[in-house]
Amino acid sequence: MIGTTAFSKNDPVHFGELPISMVSLLRAATFEDWTDLMYIQMYSCAEYGYGDHPELCTEPSKMPIISVIYFVSFIVISGLVILNLVIGVIIQSMTEAKGSLEKDEELRKTIKNIDFIVKKIRARKFEEMLEKKEGES
Repeated sequence: MIGTTAFSKNDPVHFGELPISMVSLLRAATFEDWTDLMYIQMYSCAEYGYGDHPELCTEPSKMPIISVIYFVSFIVISGLVILNLVIGVIIQSMTEAKGSLEKDEELRKTIKNIDFIVKKIRARKFEEMLEKKEGES
């Protein structure tokens, strides 16, 4: 809302209405041409950014200090948020992978124990068969 209020007259293409402002700020948060948005506010739409469509620039006004403070603080804050989200996703993925590895290890141990027990049973049956054969002879 601050961007729409402060910059809508100078930059109606990017800040003319609240939904458009939100899209512009989303674009800035992903570091996609955020400097262009700032330069339009710093130098006015008459001098920067509206070269192909000067008719859209109806009320040019320069706001160098406000635009730098606004956009740099927005980029720093949104950058930290995005960085935290990425780190959170990585940690969540690693936690899930660790849990999966632990389950796989437990399954491997269980299968190893079952194999050991089956071998013991087979060996015992084989011994019983040999004892039976020796008893018959």
